Order: sequence, then structure tokens, then C-alpha cells
Amino acid sequence: MSTDPPTVYYLAPDFDIPSWGNGALYNHVDLLNKNGIKAAIIHHKSPFRYTWFESTTKIVYLDDPSLRINENDFLIVPEVNVVDEIPKKIKCRKILFIQNVFIILTRLDKAYNFNDLGYESSIVTMPHMKKVVELNYGVNASVIPVAIAPYFFIKETELHNERSKSVFLFHKNVYKQLGQLDYDILTKILNRSFAKNTKKLLGVISRQDKSKWHIVEMKDKTHHEVANLMKASSFFVCVNTLEGFNVAVPE
Repeated sequence: MSTDPPTVYYLAPDFDIPSWGNGALYNHVDLLNKNGIKAAIIHHKSPFRYTWFESTTKIVYLDDPSLRINENDFLIVPEVNVVDEIPKKIKCRKILFIQNVFIILTRLDKAYNFNDLGYESSIVTMPHMKKVVELNYGVNASVIPVAIAPYFFIKETELHNERSKSVFLFHKNVYKQLGQLDYDILTKILNRSFAKNTKKLLGVISRQDKSKWHIVEMKDKTHHEVANLMKASSFFVCVNTLEGFNVAVPE
């Protein structure tokens, strides 16, 4: 076994679709390195890197023959990869990173005890998740809150700027697959209200101006574009009842 200080590796999927769940992996690696702990993202094929947000995060690649992961190193595995072949093949200490406890079993053939799969503990993003994981999945859990990119915060001098008559919505296809119809229902109700030129939206009196109320969907946009649209829109409506608000929004 190596006597060198352990390196912490975060396994990240190789698909370039905006998801702050994946961005959180990069954020953790940056924080660890900033605090003197060696860490890196693991992607499968070089030279893959996410393009939807800017980063200088250290990345290593599984197809690099020089990559050596020691037995005392840590591999942090997202819950979507819990039973994949790659975590099984890498011989080191393994920790599961769970950002969504409510749909995790939809990707598995049965309910596993994660300790039996080789995971010695887990990271979760909210306090209620800790209880769910420890009661149902056989591993201890530590809470590390989700980080929010600094460009999502608006300057105090811009708080009272004019906003567009837009309602910003975020939706994941997996929710519809699970039978959650909130998004479809809400979009139909909003579009009907907009068509009637109603002066009320979600109980708030709209301003009288020349623009019309409309829906903006949070998809096919970079992280900076999402931040700017949230600052410019009048409303953000979260229809995600399967996760916590702070997990879904910055995605």
C-alpha cells in the first residue's frame, strides 16, 4: 500500500449536458485542492471536459495508461454510477455521492445495501437525506450542502431593475417518467392565462407594459445564460417535488 497522502478522485459522466449535479463534482474537487488535499475529476476519455460552465478543475482520464489509483486513495462515485463496472474495477476506498435519494432506485434492479457494494460511507446534500440513506441503504452519511456559483447572485444595486414578463421553468424528463405531471399541468395553466391577457399571475398583479407574459424553459443553455435569465425573469417556479429547492435550482 502506498505511503503517499491519499488523492480524492471524483468520477464524472462523459456527457456535456448542463447539470449542476455534475458541476458540484467539479466544485468539490476545486475546494479540496484549495485546502491542500489532492483531488481530481475522473473522466473516461481524453480530452473530455464540460463546456457549459467555465472551470480550471484538474481532470484525469481513465484511458490514460499512466493513471495510477492507489488502494488508500478515495473514489467518490455519483449515485447514478453506484453499480457500474468502473467503480467495481477501481481498487481503492469508495464513497457514494448522493444528490437525489428519491429516484435512485429507478436506476437499480433492486434495493441494495451500499456497504455490501464496497462503499464505506456516503455524502449527501441535505439533512433529511442523511436519515433516508442511513435507514435504507446501509451506509453512514455526511451532509455537504450544494454550492451555488457566485454569478447567480444579483448585485444589490440591481435588485429593483425592470424585469421581463417571463416565468422561468425547470424540468427533468425523469420526473414525467415517474408519473409527476406538475410541469405539464403548470405550463398549460400559465399559457391559458397568458392567452387571456390576465392581469394576475400566481396571485401577483402584473405591471402594465407592452411586453407579454411568456414561459422560458431552462434547457440548452450554459450556466451563465441560466444565471442571467434568472436575474431577468419575474418568476422562477420550481415544480420539482422530488428533491429539495437548493438541489434543483442552481442546476
